[in-house]
Amino acid sequence: MTSHTLLSEMARELESYRELATNTPLVNPFQQLSYSLLDRVKKGEVTSDDIQGLIGELTQNAFSSRADRAKKYLQETDVDANKASLRTLLQGFIKTDNGPRPFVEFKDKVERDLVGIVITAHPTFGFSAEQYDYLAGRIASGVKDATDLPIGRPDGGLDLEFEFAAANKALGNLQDAIFMLYDIVLDVAAENYPDDWTELMPRMVTQASWVGFDVDGRDDINWLTTIRFRYQMALMQIKRYKVMVLEMGVTFDEKLDISPDIDAIVVSLNDFEVLYHESIESIAADPDDVEQTRAFAGAVAETKDAIEPTLDALKAAIAALMAKITTPADIRKLRILEAGLSNFGLGLSHIHFRLNSVHLHNAIRPMVAMTKEPDDSSSRRRYITAVTKVLDDITAQTIGYENIMHEKTTAKRLFMMVAQMLKYIDPVTPIRFLIAESETPFTVLAALSYAKLFGVDEKVDISPLFETDIALARGAEIIEELLENPHYFAYVKKRKRLTIQAGYSDAGRYLGQVAAGLAIERLRMKLIRLWGKFDLDDVELVIFDTGGESHGRGTHPEGFNGRLNYMHSPESRHLAAKNNVNYKQEFSLQGGDGYLWLHSKQLAFATLTRVLEN
Repeated sequence: MTSHTLLSEMARELESYRELATNTPLVNPFQQLSYSLLDRVKKGEVTSDDIQGLIGELTQNAFSSRADRAKKYLQETDVDANKASLRTLLQGFIKTDNGPRPFVEFKDKVERDLVGIVITAHPTFGFSAEQYDYLAGRIASGVKDATDLPIGRPDGGLDLEFEFAAANKALGNLQDAIFMLYDIVLDVAAENYPDDWTELMPRMVTQASWVGFDVDGRDDINWLTTIRFRYQMALMQIKRYKVMVLEMGVTFDEKLDISPDIDAIVVSLNDFEVLYHESIESIAADPDDVEQTRAFAGAVAETKDAIEPTLDALKAAIAALMAKITTPADIRKLRILEAGLSNFGLGLSHIHFRLNSVHLHNAIRPMVAMTKEPDDSSSRRRYITAVTKVLDDITAQTIGYENIMHEKTTAKRLFMMVAQMLKYIDPVTPIRFLIAESETPFTVLAALSYAKLFGVDEKVDISPLFETDIALARGAEIIEELLENPHYFAYVKKRKRLTIQAGYSDAGRYLGQVAAGLAIERLRMKLIRLWGKFDLDDVELVIFDTGGESHGRGTHPEGFNGRLNYMHSPESRHLAAKNNVNYKQEFSLQGGDGYLWLHSKQLAFATLTRVLEN
């Protein structure tokens, strides 16, 4: 019997059981079908091969349906059509009833962060690489033929290295899409503001990753792994810049003598490439070996003084070339390189560290004589006073890699790693520090203490994650109490950014998804209303909404528009505008299913277009 014949027979039989169930509520149609199938197997009418064939056809049908749904979710994937859509959006913003919008307003819009896309971890890779390739191709082309549809299990070796490689592929494609966006922005600006457009440094979209930097609930990430990943991301980005520059050298106006300027940029990039490559080669193999760690620290000690001069030389060489070129196409290419350097710095993406609030409490416990939980009603105020006193008296310390190796508390070790990354890899790009299960201001003040202790408070955005029922109910009050603390208020005013994380995925687990969505929306609106109370007009509000790729973890069935309207409701956007809050929305793409939307440059550009349309 063919699998198709068996499937047709079972479908008809299931329909009859469903009709029976309408009059006999105790009848379960699927249970009846299973009895019938078992009976046919016993009689020899259906063999095990028939069952295998049936499973194969059902799997193919389901996989094909998955591809069709994904295509509908992403909608238009043609690159030219999406470019046209973005041009229309930009032109629509420029044109008003009173003529073109002033250049300064357009500049303000495209030079600030409107949205951030964050690649998050957890190895949820439900398909093989071949299957993801098929899905991506089907989404891009819309072709319905499923004759070559690959069926099988996920690939083996779903470890941290696999996850890191998959995340970086997604980040590379998204970055290419962002550069395509910048080209369109500059081209539209040249049409509408011919005398001013060369001043633009587009930004609009940021990308970040916590793959390899999230230690909440994971024991497969040691400190050396994280340091190595950060070096590798820096090296990958330098190579990307280098490709961009070499391509420019071929396409720039031949009449100009720009070879020395191109060579100067390449020399700086080569210096970075050598620096990062040698540092990676010197990384110790054993994170607990003292001699190996000392050797690594000694090998990279000289790089600290080379990073900033090399970066300055790179920027100067780009500026010297910009002063020579004259054609709009050439100016656009070089401006995109500058914008990329401004946005991504010396890394493939921004970095999000993440740990649990318990790690911070355990680390700071001796410094504040903490014997109870920090939110214990009898001691809560005393602990807040104690950690404020710590902040009053703190003096920044200089540490080395050997200090990291010997440090036993996770929180201190992570802040030490942040300090080393800023010192030896990228001194300019801020780092996010996410704290899971934050339920008290004490947790954030403890994090700020360590940021100050290791001298990184000016470059680290400390972001409490509100995901539990207690945290979501108290979230705005926690931030309000923090703003009343002189140390936190000064920190926020200096950073000009206040960041929080709202966890749709785990909040759904704690409260249920509908209740979580409502709680997060209330939190968002309460936060926005704090801006006037605390004179935060010069402070950006960043809300990072984390969700998985399933409905139960906070995503949405109606495509990216539905997804973003759910996480980032029009009402809260209106409230932010009404209160003059500079408001940036970030959202996550998680695991294999999330990386699918960035599986190719074409899909990444389509995803970016849907996000900006919203």
